[in-house]
Amino acid sequence: VFRRAHYFGKRLLLHLETGEVGPPLEEDIAEFKKTPGVFNGAYFYTRDFFMCFGYVRASQARSATGAERERFLRDLRWALDRTGKMRVLREFEGHRLAQLGELQALEGRRQQCWETLARAEEIAQSVDSPWAMYEIACARARYPLGSKDAVTREALRAVTIAEQLGWLLRAKKIRTEFGLDRSDSYTQSILTSGSSVSASAVSEKKKLAALLELSLAASGVVNPEELTTVALREMIRILNAERAFFFRA
Repeated sequence: VFRRAHYFGKRLLLHLETGEVGPPLEEDIAEFKKTPGVFNGAYFYTRDFFMCFGYVRASQARSATGAERERFLRDLRWALDRTGKMRVLREFEGHRLAQLGELQALEGRRQQCWETLARAEEIAQSVDSPWAMYEIACARARYPLGSKDAVTREALRAVTIAEQLGWLLRAKKIRTEFGLDRSDSYTQSILTSGSSVSASAVSEKKKLAALLELSLAASGVVNPEELTTVALREMIRILNAERAFFFRA
């Protein structure tokens, strides 16, 4: 169950990031639902799928209308119910609250949305989850309580996180969605006044240092299986990532 949940969860994210949210996406969802035991309380082992499923349905609900929108919102509530049963994992709780906030906004409860996003941000910061922080910034930009300037600041915050971590498709998507232009004077002032450093500013020296760290960590390992584990663990640490994957040919 865990491997299928992990695999199909990543496929859902791939569909979402490339904008392919049509039949192939629905086929993957249907295929995962055929997994034996997936509806028999295996909440922990299906966490990857339902977390990604929630983001997919939230994205689809934003642009849908009528009965189709209600179907997507119903699926989002289902995903939240599933992930809500594993709240002991703070990393996933941050994502769950980010999705709950979006659901509240889509249902017209914007003030509740912002209160929920504040809780999500507190958790995301405590576990150092840039993905959750990115989603929270996107939600605040989409469902503002303040001025247009506040929308721009939150959108730029999401872009900065994405660019720092090399999420180029996500950064491009947010720039397009909110009409952000690097040549615009206001946008440029926000970009240059923040304390974060753009991914393009990462020096070649730091990249080489990271490669050296990885090489040193793996140099004393002979067993191939153990080497894979060490390499992935070091990449997660060096890149400050949430997870890493190794695909065998």
